[in-house]
Parts: sequence; structure tokens; C-alpha cells
Amino acid sequence: MVDITRFYFFQSLCLLGMIWNIDQGRVEAVDFDHFILVFQWPVTFCENKLCRKPLPGYWTIHGFWPSKSDGSPVDNCSNIPFKEKLIPLETRNHMNRVWPDLLSRTGNSSKFWAQQWKKHGTCANVSGTRTVAEYFNTTIQLASNYNISHILQNSQINPGKSFQMQEIEDAIENGTSHLPYIKMWKKRTLWLWEIRTCFNKTFHGIDCHKKNIYHGNVLYPRHHTSGRSNVMPPNGQRRSSVPLVSLLSVIITIPIFFT
Repeated sequence: MVDITRFYFFQSLCLLGMIWNIDQGRVEAVDFDHFILVFQWPVTFCENKLCRKPLPGYWTIHGFWPSKSDGSPVDNCSNIPFKEKLIPLETRNHMNRVWPDLLSRTGNSSKFWAQQWKKHGTCANVSGTRTVAEYFNTTIQLASNYNISHILQNSQINPGKSFQMQEIEDAIENGTSHLPYIKMWKKRTLWLWEIRTCFNKTFHGIDCHKKNIYHGNVLYPRHHTSGRSNVMPPNGQRRSSVPLVSLLSVIITIPIFFT
């Protein structure tokens, strides 16, 4: 009888704990192996998208993702809401510069940050990233330590040229002391797109588990080469791709042609 009573007592405690967690918007996070801090090159990202203008001329943050050992992310671990006002103003100012929503027509990145928190931040259930403020503070601090734009410049890797993948990998390894994982985007040639750096659960840099298997040439693009601008002007309307000089030449030429 005593054993049965204990069983129901502990079962009740577990049930109460579950109810409390649900009421607080918490769900037990799926365990993860490490973090991936993802940087993106805006020119490549915006090559086939309508993006804000002007584009940043430096590498921006895509996200900070708790991930499994094979590099795949874990996501959507709880219902804890994103509240921007919880993030210190100084951190938000840095986020506006280095973690912008490149697709936002208004320049407001709040929706993008909320998506990153919901999908990835809610799974960062370790000391230093459990709250909204901690998650974004830590991400900004790590990104400041790993300034990809400066690291590449210091190795003479600048936009507008093609480089061997090994050169880019070596530059990042020399600048961070750890191997990155590099993603490309295929157009007519391979374009440099993302550089992913990895950290353990105490935010110390580690080699990324996923390895680069391509070691040929990759273009580090300086500007759009598609013959049309994919960059969204300030008012949200696409610019005409026909130069004014061409229009004037057509207007002037038409009467001459028919005389």
C-alpha cells in the first residue's frame, strides 16, 4: 500500500512539473552537441532575391544554431516568446549592423530576430544562452571575436576575385585557430556564400564536424553580375533596369528613322 501511495505521489509531482513548464512556455530542449555561428556574404545571398539597399559591404550574421554532431540543427524547442525590449540597447545597436534582415524592405530586423529565436534560440538551453538577452548577447560577442571580413582581408582575400577553397579555409583557420565549414552557391561558377564557425557548449571554438570536400576555385563576388539589380530601393519598388541614356537615345532616334 505504501509503495502504491509513493508511486502516485511521484507521478503527481511529475505531472505538476509538466503543467508548470507548459504554463511557463517551456518545453524540454532536445539535447545538442555544439553551436554553429553562421556568417553570410550579402552579395551572394541577394543575387536572386529582392534585398534592402544599400547592402552591407561586410559579412553579416545569419544565425547561431544549436546543432547535432552531424551539423544538422535542432529547432523549435519551446514557446518562450521573443521580447526585443529584453535585449540591452547596446546589443540591439550591434545587431542592427551585423545581424540585419537583408530581405526587410523597411530596414527593421525584429521579425527576423524573432524567427531566429523561435527556431534556434529556444534550443540553446545552456548557461549563457538560456534567455533572449543572453542568446543575442553571446552571439554578438562571438561574432565580434570572429570578424570574418577582417580575417579574409588580412589574408589578401578580397571581393571581386576567385580563390582556391583551400586558401579561404586556411585564412579562416589561421584567424580563428579552428576549421570552418564553407558553403557555396552555384551560378555559372561557384560563389562564396556562407562561412560557418563552430563552438562547444561553453562557447570555446572547435573544428566544425562537417568537412569541406570541394577544393577548387570559388568566386568571392563584389557586385551583381546578372545584368539586373536585385537590390530593393528604399521605397520597396524595383528600379528600372533600362538606363536613362538608352531611353533618351531611343526617343531621339525614332524621328530620324522615319524621315
